[in-house]
Amino acid sequence: DDLALGRKIEDNKIKLIKKYYPWGVKSRNKEQSFAIDLMMDKSIDLVTFTGKAGTGKSFVVLASALELVIEKKEYEKLIIYRPIQAVSSDVGFLPGTLAEKLAPWFQAIMDNFEVLFSSKNSNDWKRELEMYSKRGRIEMDAITYIRGRSIPNAIILIDEAQNLDKEAIKTILTRAGENTKIVLTGDLDQIDNDKLDAINNGLTYVIEKFKNSDLAGHITFTQGERSRLATLASEIL
Repeated sequence: DDLALGRKIEDNKIKLIKKYYPWGVKSRNKEQSFAIDLMMDKSIDLVTFTGKAGTGKSFVVLASALELVIEKKEYEKLIIYRPIQAVSSDVGFLPGTLAEKLAPWFQAIMDNFEVLFSSKNSNDWKRELEMYSKRGRIEMDAITYIRGRSIPNAIILIDEAQNLDKEAIKTILTRAGENTKIVLTGDLDQIDNDKLDAINNGLTYVIEKFKNSDLAGHITFTQGERSRLATLASEIL
């Protein structure tokens, strides 16, 4: 904790990383500290995070987004999109409401929300999440529903972005309106789309194309934080 962290900005200057505690969350390692800094920096419009499961990518994003949307009110809403890989074309034929159809695909996000809302002494985290959803502050949707939208004043999280192709990623990034921040997260070792690989997927494409842009920032997470078993499993299996 005695070391200062910094990141290079324009003209080879070094910007010191502030200590943020978004939604009361403390970073567990320097990768998470850098990631939180990128999330909280209003001059960065595009953030990309890659890393194996259990490194805290989604957790850091959601904690920062809740801080910016709910606490600081710097954005109107948080919108979370996921590629619905197995049912991308037939989600309409599944029984139930759209929320019920999408629930299995957002379980990992819900697990993070449970931890984050419960940490704020919420007795009923589901009711709290539902309240923010009804108010339009938090949305969760399938990626197919982003087409045609123009989304200003929002944080948009695209989870599992490694399962999207280049065209889909371009469609998403061109939806961004004024004062919108887009966050792409994914694990390049876990691609479920058989037409894509670690090189030709949309997430890798964006990271490469934006690597010299002052509008974008990228972190590769390597340190597992879920548990020692989860960390070892992601390394050896």
